[in-house]
Amino acid sequence: MSIRKLTVGLLSTNSYLLFEEAEKQAIVIDPGGDGEKILSKISKLGLHVRYIVASHGHFDHILAVDQIKKQENGNFLLHKDDVGLLTRAQKMARYYGYREWTLPKPDGYIKDGEVLKASGTLNLQVLHTPGHSPGSISLFWEDEGKNQLFSGDLIFSGGVGRTDLQGGNLSAMKRSLKKIFKLPENTIIHPGHGSELSLQEAKEVQTFIRR
Repeated sequence: MSIRKLTVGLLSTNSYLLFEEAEKQAIVIDPGGDGEKILSKISKLGLHVRYIVASHGHFDHILAVDQIKKQENGNFLLHKDDVGLLTRAQKMARYYGYREWTLPKPDGYIKDGEVLKASGTLNLQVLHTPGHSPGSISLFWEDEGKNQLFSGDLIFSGGVGRTDLQGGNLSAMKRSLKKIFKLPENTIIHPGHGSELSLQEAKEVQTFIRR
């Protein structure tokens, strides 16, 4: 699997393009703005978007969904527990100056344990990891020992996601962190903001869980 990270939008969201070089079928994770930038990279790489996945329903992770859907026709997916956040997302987008933004409508809902299959070998396991929001998910990819986790706003380099926003839950956050800490030790975490980190680095927040 090939990974391309694009930092987009006012809140510097990490948007990821995942694809296999041979088949060029792609999954877009968290297109949080700068749709033209994302579409330009998709075009340059010759990709065909199969799925557009939101790690959660906050506006800074879905701003460019509608723009990409109109050009690439990929299915927009998120966890059903975050549907209620979409209306709030539109209000927040307007607050940040996105007056003409079109709220995307999900084409389907993903659930814990489901496997997203974009091509022969590009298969991502959905992990329901609430805490930052009720429907937050992470996507796990495992192949020949090269393990990758796309964690949204669950965890970052040096900290964890906020739980004081609408839908946040501290107890759920702690359970979700324990869940990902059971993944293979060689897992690399790709967060929704900031730089990637190893699972070992992520475990430095263990003291947070014990509080």
